[in-house]
Amino acid sequence: MAIRSLLRCRKWSKSEWLVAAIGIVLIVFSFSFSVDSTSDSSVDRSDLVKLKLSSKAKERGAFCLDGSLPGYHFHKGSGSGSKSWLLFLEGGGWCDTIESCSSRAMTSLGSSSFFEHKVAFQGVLSSDPSQNPDFFNWNRVLIRYCDGASFAGHPEAEFKNETRLFFRGQLIWEAIRDELLSMGMSHVKHAILTGCSAGGLATLIHCDYFRDNLPRDAAVKCVSDGGYFLNVPDVLGNPTMGSFFHDVVTLQNVDKSLDQNCVAKMEPSKCMFPREFIKNIRTPVFLVNAAYDYWQIQNVLVPDSADIDEYWAMCRLNIQECDAAQMKVLHGFRSSLMDAIGEFHQNKDGGMFINSCNSHCQMRESSWHSPTSPRIENKTIAESVGDWYFNRKPVKLIDCPYPCNTSYSIPSVDRSDLVKLKLSSKAKDRGAFCLDGSLPGYHFHKGSGSGSKSWLLYLEGGGGCRTIESCSSRAMTRLGSSNFFEHEVAFQGVLSSDPSQNPDFFNWNRVMIRYCDGACFSGHPEAEFKAILTGCSAGGLATLIHCDYFRDHLPKDATVKCVSDGGYILNVPDVLGNPTMGSFFHDVVTLQSVDKSLDQNCVAKMEPSKNSGFSCQHSLRLLIQNGLVPDSPDLDERWAICRLNIQECDAAQMKILHGFRSSLIDAIGEFHENKEGGMFINSCNSHCQIRESWHSPTSTRIENKTIAESVGDWYFNRKPVKLIDCPYPCNTSC
Repeated sequence: MAIRSLLRCRKWSKSEWLVAAIGIVLIVFSFSFSVDSTSDSSVDRSDLVKLKLSSKAKERGAFCLDGSLPGYHFHKGSGSGSKSWLLFLEGGGWCDTIESCSSRAMTSLGSSSFFEHKVAFQGVLSSDPSQNPDFFNWNRVLIRYCDGASFAGHPEAEFKNETRLFFRGQLIWEAIRDELLSMGMSHVKHAILTGCSAGGLATLIHCDYFRDNLPRDAAVKCVSDGGYFLNVPDVLGNPTMGSFFHDVVTLQNVDKSLDQNCVAKMEPSKCMFPREFIKNIRTPVFLVNAAYDYWQIQNVLVPDSADIDEYWAMCRLNIQECDAAQMKVLHGFRSSLMDAIGEFHQNKDGGMFINSCNSHCQMRESSWHSPTSPRIENKTIAESVGDWYFNRKPVKLIDCPYPCNTSYSIPSVDRSDLVKLKLSSKAKDRGAFCLDGSLPGYHFHKGSGSGSKSWLLYLEGGGGCRTIESCSSRAMTRLGSSNFFEHEVAFQGVLSSDPSQNPDFFNWNRVMIRYCDGACFSGHPEAEFKAILTGCSAGGLATLIHCDYFRDHLPKDATVKCVSDGGYILNVPDVLGNPTMGSFFHDVVTLQSVDKSLDQNCVAKMEPSKNSGFSCQHSLRLLIQNGLVPDSPDLDERWAICRLNIQECDAAQMKILHGFRSSLIDAIGEFHENKEGGMFINSCNSHCQIRESWHSPTSTRIENKTIAESVGDWYFNRKPVKLIDCPYPCNTSC
């Protein structure tokens, strides 16, 4: 086993162990994938809501890009909201080539295998009336995005170049819509279809179809968040976005889902741009858009291809860095938006909230409704949408040009508030760049009080790329380019400032280092006195690889330890005996010369990729789906359902899965004897737990201890922690 080998190589050197950072391995062995929408009654405020895979998808032939089942998160309504429904279509860009769709199929935007098991319902999805005053008790659904074409692709375009890609976005939308109708939505009194970015565009595309499938007397409206994309040339005069949408439409036969009145009049891909078809939508529509939308600035107005001399490098990421000439161009972009929505502004049933923020996707964040939300005429987005939906008053709000509105700045970070992105000031001098050449970055929350000289660094995960093609595609996502990083992220779990969520580390200096290289990145951040290096998945492997180097750069008297979350991946053959994961990581190591960063004692004894790692993986719970039973050996689809849902496994399959667990227990046997190490190995179907189910009343427990309590006891030497869960299905706290 590769990680086992890495740890063993370190163990042979006593001098190394004397100075080495100590590792606690958090391994989530995945056996329970039971999802029942009726069990979510305890979800409140920003609690996590479970994933449900669509029960109607397979019979409808509705699959994600990789052939996995699509899914959604459902929170049941109550009281006056029990017959009201709000559907939110997730966004996440598009793929326009076989290569980019193939790479996307190995992420959460192309496969349900990589979906988070639970997500926080915040903003317009929140159950908290103080955050979501009009819709908090409605039935709320987050529909996950995994087709790459705004829920509008058609299967006739599949299997080009002998790929196994599934272009089923339209079928995904229809299957989940019909499933929700059978769950009570067919008797709805009030309904909203909404979504962000690619999901905001999908909202406009499917708005009338949504209306037509609901009772005639229901109040049905649609709200598009950040989905009004402009067909304008980039700063060099090239039709970048127009060409991109043309390729998306052609690849996935999207034209069949577009407004047919529009398609009859012009080239179909132009009908992806809302300006061309919004006038044909019969159902009332509300537009939420930022006039200086950072995604459109970075990808429509100033894409990488138009910034060869990097004149726009800082401005396109931060509007405050723009000079007068650049601001003139950005104001021109705003003017193009004003012109594009001019006709819609006259629609008496329509509404809009167009602010001057440098943001994108505002409805699922605190910007929806909070004391620090952006306002126009002293109204938040939530208040504006509510007034419009319930016909309390007309809402046609357009902000003054930047920088007149200061309400969108977030003055302070508290508890799980958003923490801003900072691009590394030293990266350029060191030649440290993301895959696409952009600057790497991190999110930093300053410590206070007793934690002011204690540091916790969290390395983001996200798998790897093994070929030039997959790395090139990755370079067009947030896992390969800081151009796609969120400007702000919520610090939760082990990063939280809330002592009730994070009792031991809440007031430490906490840093989330973004992952954008595709090969378990390296770095040498500094700290004082107390320090933890941690990370999840590929970041969990990076934690193990760089643990000693991290220790060696800190004061000798500092208490330094390392916590790997979901970073222990096994080198086991798949069910046909093929070394699937071994081959994958061999390619990763070879492509990016990763062997130079690996433990050299181990490299001297074996082929480097075995040392590196079978922790540089997308998800530990996905090891069954990608290592043990990848698509390639499951040609007869015998494992199709079992690999996604343990409850569907027969006795023979369960025997194999229990054998897989035994391989894991055997692999960690030697590490278990390390007196300074610790572990928390549960039997849940989860991944990356220390930013999610870290410490709460519903957290997973072993011997009545949460992960947070276990790591705290171990780090502060309160007691040894070597917790290994009983086999599935004995632990009901998962």
